[in-house]
Amino acid sequence: MMRKFIQKQILELIYTLWEGIEYAAYSQNSSAAVAVLQDCYLAIDAIDNTLKAHLSEERYSFYNNINSKIRSLIEALEDGINKEDATNEAVEKLKEQIILLDNELFNEAEVKLEIVFMPYKASMWDSLESIWLAAKADPSCECYVVPIPYYDRNPDHSFSNYHYEGDKFPSEVPITHYKEYNVAIRKPDVIYIHNPYDNQNFVTSVDPNYYSYELKKHTDTLVYVPYYSTSGGMSQGQKICSAYYHADYIVIQGEKFRGFFDPSIPQEKLIAMGSPKFDRVIRICNNPPEPPEAWKAKMEGKKVYFYNTSISGMLGNTELFLKKMKYVFETFALHDDVCLLWRPHPLLETTFDTMRPQYKEIYSKLKRLFIEKNLGIYDDTPDITNTIAHCDAYIGDSGTSVVSLFGIAGKPVFILNNNINTEPSEEDWRGDIIR
Repeated sequence: MMRKFIQKQILELIYTLWEGIEYAAYSQNSSAAVAVLQDCYLAIDAIDNTLKAHLSEERYSFYNNINSKIRSLIEALEDGINKEDATNEAVEKLKEQIILLDNELFNEAEVKLEIVFMPYKASMWDSLESIWLAAKADPSCECYVVPIPYYDRNPDHSFSNYHYEGDKFPSEVPITHYKEYNVAIRKPDVIYIHNPYDNQNFVTSVDPNYYSYELKKHTDTLVYVPYYSTSGGMSQGQKICSAYYHADYIVIQGEKFRGFFDPSIPQEKLIAMGSPKFDRVIRICNNPPEPPEAWKAKMEGKKVYFYNTSISGMLGNTELFLKKMKYVFETFALHDDVCLLWRPHPLLETTFDTMRPQYKEIYSKLKRLFIEKNLGIYDDTPDITNTIAHCDAYIGDSGTSVVSLFGIAGKPVFILNNNINTEPSEEDWRGDIIR
């Protein structure tokens, strides 16, 4: 296999080779012309050796035949210059062979793009999966999935717990450990990431070696794909992020979302391609997998409600957020004909630790209550899409991409804002408490 950047280097060298031949052929200084042709010999040898190192024996043999003709024609040109009898015929034949070499190499089927996907959380793999599937199916691409490590942050923003989730990805995804993939040496042609924050996230941080501006040093094309999807708007926090300035392209869900980005982001960076998260949820919901064994008895014969507790909902009003959680748990505990599946945001507890530590114990008590009293299914599996496929409806916060995933799946969505934390009164229907 030949890498794209090696092909590019050879093509540049072929152009330099032709410049040298043109100079030698029409130079009035024969000694200078012959000196340039010595460099041309070195160039064609370098081209031949590189092709031998990176192509199959069959393809190298094809190119070696062309290179041998070029070398012989350079020798003929040199002989003509020494005899002061250089002919246009020799130059034209050289031009013909060099054009053939250039065209063949430009279209060489054994040249591969090396594409690396660098997720950090297994639960966010759905934001990259359909792109990976397309690239993996393309014979011109060589793909790697390299999960990168990340850290929780302390309240003072220093790093605390180290995490690596390479063992949590779907079994059909071949994983390359980040210690076995040196970006600086491999210099992949394209890198895909789904974390836009670099050092600007106060809850977690990917390893600084994988900040967008570090990755950009070692690739021609850096692409940011949002880890979220939306059913209409975007939060202010997504208008401007560090990676936007270093990425070559930013995938957006649709043309209408261009206006949500800060005007300082060049429009040509924004590529409307939909959301891989939608691709995955449609695929999985059309062919749901078997639920985990521990879930089956709790779900059997019941409507399953997916209860989502988001970071934005918690930070908006933590006290009411926790009061609502308690109310939801108590309400579902009174009904045996339904199953509550609770899936907190995977970074919710870390966010409590970092930004709302005074409320962490209350949250922990509610979590223990839910699990110990067996009030439903506590979902901490890495793949939210599989979970959505097993649920009948959504209840929970509005400011989350999970809402859009249920919408795409064609399943009912019931929004509970933080004010819905007690049993409704007869007059509640008159106000906006229920949305």
